[in-house]
Amino acid sequence: MTPRRATVIWLGCAIAPWAIVWLVNLTGPNLDQRAQVAQRARCSWACHNSGCVHEGSTPRLPELLTSDEGWFGKTKETLASTGSYRTANIVLFCLLWPAWMWLMVGYGLLQRVRMHRLRTWERLSQSSGALGEASP
Repeated sequence: MTPRRATVIWLGCAIAPWAIVWLVNLTGPNLDQRAQVAQRARCSWACHNSGCVHEGSTPRLPELLTSDEGWFGKTKETLASTGSYRTANIVLFCLLWPAWMWLMVGYGLLQRVRMHRLRTWERLSQSSGALGEASP
């Protein structure tokens, strides 16, 4: 992989999430007081904060994920047990999780470069004969 191509890939990985967030915020609902008013046609933040009145008409995630007894509740309890829920939330979901994802992307790209070098080395060794032997 050329340095220019690697730079383009890294820039794409760095810019794409921010572009997606920008587009979602640009096209998504305005989360002011109006968004917290219950709506008949669809769920809003009122459903999230006060309970959904659209039972059965909207798709729902399993209770294992969303209930206070499920993963969501356990995550909230764990973050609250640190003493500062907000700080723990920011550190975990805005710093540690993205850093972990960046490390995984970087490691994946490193493996890709190593595999490319191995393939290139194998092709060169096959074209010039076995390693350690002189070519005819």
